[in-house]
Amino acid sequence: MLLDEPDRSILSIGMAVGFSSSSAFHRAFLKEVKKSPKAFREENLPNYKSKEDKMGNLNSSTRYSHSI
Repeated sequence: MLLDEPDRSILSIGMAVGFSSSSAFHRAFLKEVKKSPKAFREENLPNYKSKEDKMGNLNSSTRYSHSI
C-alpha cells in the first residue's frame, strides 16, 4: 500500500491494515523492514515527495517570489 497509494497518508495505511496508531504501525514496520515507512517510500519511489516536503517547497518558493 505504501507504494501503490503514494498520496495516502502513512497513518491511513496503518489504520487500514489494523494498527491503532501511527506509532504502533511505525514500530512494527521498522522491526520488519528495518526502516521507517517514510524512508521505505522515499527509497522505492524515486519521485515521491511527502505532503510535508511539497508544502515546504511551496512555502519557500512563495516566500522568495514575494521578496522580488
